Amino acid sequence: MAKQTIGIGTSANDGTGDALRTAFTKVNENFTEVYTSLNPLVIAASYDNGTTVTGTTTETISQSLLIPANTFTTSGALEVVTRVSKTGTAGGVSIKVYKNTTNSLTGATQIATLGSPLGNTNLFAQGIKTFRINSNTLTGLALNVSSLNDFVSGTSAALSTTFTTSVDNYIIFTLALVSTADSANVSMVRITKSI
Repeated sequence: MAKQTIGIGTSANDGTGDALRTAFTKVNENFTEVYTSLNPLVIAASYDNGTTVTGTTTETISQSLLIPANTFTTSGALEVVTRVSKTGTAGGVSIKVYKNTTNSLTGATQIATLGSPLGNTNLFAQGIKTFRINSNTLTGLALNVSSLNDFVSGTSAALSTTFTTSVDNYIIFTLALVSTADSANVSMVRITKSI
């Protein structure tokens, strides 16, 4: 929508400007547009510890967030920030990110690998991944680019997968411990969009 200007007439109280109701409708519509298009806009976040993974080396969901249908209309950028905490120093933990239309790994598509930044003695890691959404397609770094952030280069083709914007989508964060003696959880996640 283009900015709506309130007609104020040619001189004070000449009756040629917008009626009061019309003027304030324009004000409300202008503010609605400003507030709905702020960049970046946090669309989902959790600052609580996710499910703690302990006593298993099986890949397990620790946290997931919902991106409601029609959050993206045609195109934009999706940024995912993840923080993981680990207790114990027996082994590392691998961190993966998936997308799915249900809150489950069944049928999910992996969209990022944050690698194994939490080695034996590392107890904390934070990563940022950015994806492009355009015409119901999500693109990002190839899965074999295993890093905490996107500030890397690679020779592999970009990841490209369907991301239907007209349905609910879940971003799912999983952990896999190397040693059952350790435990870990996704302690913070935030998803923002830019248009």
